[in-house]
Amino acid sequence: GEDLKRSLFSQLRMEPIPAAQAMKWCIELDKGLRSKKP
Repeated sequence: GEDLKRSLFSQLRMEPIPAAQAMKWCIELDKGLRSKKP
C-alpha cells in the first residue's frame, strides 16, 4: 500500500520518466488497490 506508493514516488523523483508511463503506473496501482478491497 503506502510502501509501494512511497517507493514509486521516490523512483519518479530519481529519474524523469514519460508522463504516459507514470499514468500507466497510477492506473495499475489504482486497479490493484481496488481489487484487494472486498
